Amino acid sequence: MRSQSILIVDDSEFVCQLLANACATIGCEMDVASDGDEALRLFTEKRHSFVLTDYILPSISGVDLVTEVRRIEPTIPCLIFTAHPDDQVRRFTEETDNCWFMVKPLKLIQLVHFIIKALSEKAKSDQTQNIKI
Repeated sequence: MRSQSILIVDDSEFVCQLLANACATIGCEMDVASDGDEALRLFTEKRHSFVLTDYILPSISGVDLVTEVRRIEPTIPCLIFTAHPDDQVRRFTEETDNCWFMVKPLKLIQLVHFIIKALSEKAKSDQTQNIKI
């Protein structure tokens, strides 16, 4: 079984460090990207277990990033965070399985518990799919 990993995407180095410190308590491997293009490259190489991304990024939006990630790995849980939720991100997360959004400022303890739950549910789902009769 591969170890679980989180891809953190934000154009603010401070926010990335804050999120990485919070996620370090989970014991997962982490990678950080400052834009969507870098995030897609990292995801293509490593196939992370969870994607945590800002909605507004320099190259492509968090919605576009999740769409591209889902083309590669359709079941990866993703969370988009934003200080400015709009109808596009709301609709996208409502219509996309295993994809949620949170509004900044993020409550880090709540975020960490959410990620733990999502990773646990994904692991259970993966185990169920691997059972052969």
